[in-house]
Amino acid sequence: MYRRRFEAARSADVSILPLPTLAAPCSRQAVQSGNPTDRGTVAMTHLPGSRPGRWVFLGIGWTSVGLGCLGLVLPLLPTTPFLLLAAWAFGRSSTRWQHWLRRHPRLGPLIRGWEDHRVIPPWAKGAASAAIAGSFAWLTVSRDWPLWVDAVMAAILGCVLVWIVSRPSRPPAP
Repeated sequence: MYRRRFEAARSADVSILPLPTLAAPCSRQAVQSGNPTDRGTVAMTHLPGSRPGRWVFLGIGWTSVGLGCLGLVLPLLPTTPFLLLAAWAFGRSSTRWQHWLRRHPRLGPLIRGWEDHRVIPPWAKGAASAAIAGSFAWLTVSRDWPLWVDAVMAAILGCVLVWIVSRPSRPPAP
């Protein structure tokens, strides 16, 4: 039953909707042309699933976008993980907002780099390394935990740091 509903939604329920953008609004002619390759339009399919489930994913997506934007200005709040979470949540709820996020002039390059090539830019690696080191230093100085807790925390954060630094910094050459 789910498969039939998915196929019906996939084949029959396609519409052209304007893409919200901060750079330039889409033109009425582009929307009326019905061509999804026109600038400012996105072919949007209605995803299968329950309506409350979509609202939950939309809520997760917009909360993550907000936290990611705060992470641009707050030193210890990460930006990239929240934006990746938002892209995932929008992928489950709204293709329109997923495309908006991927095409955003400031936030889109991080998401496109990760989704297309699994790339973490050097500045993001540096920010993550500084945040991890700062968090570990603050937690070890401000808390009076046993030594084994500090060792476990150092091992986990060290593994995360090694994983981040080991990711490529630039997409492969074509």
